[in-house]
Amino acid sequence: MRGTTSGVLSQNKGKQAEIITTLQGIQEQLGINDFSKVISHTLWQKKINTITRTIWENHIFYLQEDSNQFLYPYTKNKSKLTLTAEAAYCLRKFSEYIIQYVKQGCVSHIKPNKQNQLIIRPKDDLESFLFGSNRAKLTKLTPYLIEQQNCRCFYCKKLVTKTSDVDHFIPWKKYPRDITQNLVLSCAACNRRKSDMLTGKLHLERWMQEILPNEERSTCIANQGFISDEACSRRVAEWAYRHADMARSLAWVGRKDYSFIGFF
Repeated sequence: MRGTTSGVLSQNKGKQAEIITTLQGIQEQLGINDFSKVISHTLWQKKINTITRTIWENHIFYLQEDSNQFLYPYTKNKSKLTLTAEAAYCLRKFSEYIIQYVKQGCVSHIKPNKQNQLIIRPKDDLESFLFGSNRAKLTKLTPYLIEQQNCRCFYCKKLVTKTSDVDHFIPWKKYPRDITQNLVLSCAACNRRKSDMLTGKLHLERWMQEILPNEERSTCIANQGFISDEACSRRVAEWAYRHADMARSLAWVGRKDYSFIGFF
């Protein structure tokens, strides 16, 4: 990632930064960027104790209070933690939300750091740079969506190609899950202009009439490893549009046209 110069992204100093320092030291010593190869090296086994000790000393005891050990009970055994049944259930059920919120937290922590401003350009996708992108998973749907949408962009109806974008109708920023009913094929121009905005009334009505109730479409996408949940998609759409309406937010209509929600 390059701006006016290049370098290593910085974070605030402190004891907790030891984890990053240790990981960076491993990479410098081995000269390996592939994490799967790093963890199989003997040096990783030696350094993991340092990382584990730092986590125990600086993170474990900040997640809950001594008087309310709702995640896991504190023990003298520092080799493992045993989650409570409720915590294990919630972490599994809401894992996609938690992962996305952690990613957003890391991005919001790194981006304002003045030392990083010379490295990060305004249009850089910092989240993809740090954590990778989920686009590869979505692109495997492109051939099916091209056929299902008769080779047309969902928004402008222009012809699409194999390199067109799979778009989250309710923006990923508002609802970070790849639910089948929320995925449509878009030309690159519409996807960029829509960005993380909700769409206008006509697009919403088409989505609710043509996409949401289409069980065959949802089943085909679900067979590719995605979650199908029509009822959830409806509730999310209603929630997103009601809040946007209350906030007097603009909706994307097409090209460079926008309007207030005002209809939900």
